[in-house]
Amino acid sequence: MVIYYFVHNISVKEVIEILKQKGEEAFNNAINYLNSEYEKYCYKVKKYFTKLPWKSKVITFDQLYNEVKIKLGDKLDEEINTITKELKTKGSDAREICLKIVERVKELSEDKDPVIILFFSPPYCPHNTLKSSDSEEDMLFKSLEVVLKDFAALENMKDFKILRFFQSLSDSSYLKVDDDYESIDMLINNFPNWEKIYNIPIKEIKNLNIPAVNFGTYGKDAHKWTERVYKPYTFETLPRLIVYAIKRFLGNSLEE
Repeated sequence: MVIYYFVHNISVKEVIEILKQKGEEAFNNAINYLNSEYEKYCYKVKKYFTKLPWKSKVITFDQLYNEVKIKLGDKLDEEINTITKELKTKGSDAREICLKIVERVKELSEDKDPVIILFFSPPYCPHNTLKSSDSEEDMLFKSLEVVLKDFAALENMKDFKILRFFQSLSDSSYLKVDDDYESIDMLINNFPNWEKIYNIPIKEIKNLNIPAVNFGTYGKDAHKWTERVYKPYTFETLPRLIVYAIKRFLGNSLEE
């Protein structure tokens, strides 16, 4: 099963903890349902009912990898790299490659019990926010408020609404990472063959920590076949706004 999440302000560590909890709940629900159905079957065929032997088990890919690594050593990494290379040559989707790696490592573990394995796969888009608690980021936000208010007055239009968090996908997300280094390590360790499949320089991005401002279009249904934009704003007002904002910020003065 593949799940996509947009997260606002929780870390990778917290995401894993939440998914583990939900995974255990789902696993227990499945076991309870199977036991219930099996009990009904036993009653109908006049067979003595005993509960099924399975127990809830939810682990991360990092846990699975380390268990198998102890047994196989470097051979495990060779196996993972071989799978990655072969599937890349075939043009397989990166998500499928990650899944095949997890399946193979599970086979090598020789553990036949049912288990939920949590792992990450592409695309990963870092979440970042202009925080009021950060003096430089808050100064940027307040400066932007002044620029937009002045532009709105020049254009004789309503004031803009500014959000500290962009609720969609954006290339500017790769300029800054809010997660701490512990969460970043958890992301990489639970992302099968990160270096070969999706090696974005996330720690370098974290070190640079460049605040981003996204001037968006006005429209509906982003990334859907019904996606559309309001043309007068998107192709007329927005370009003027971007040029105006750039000139104001490069001019190093908000009073001009």
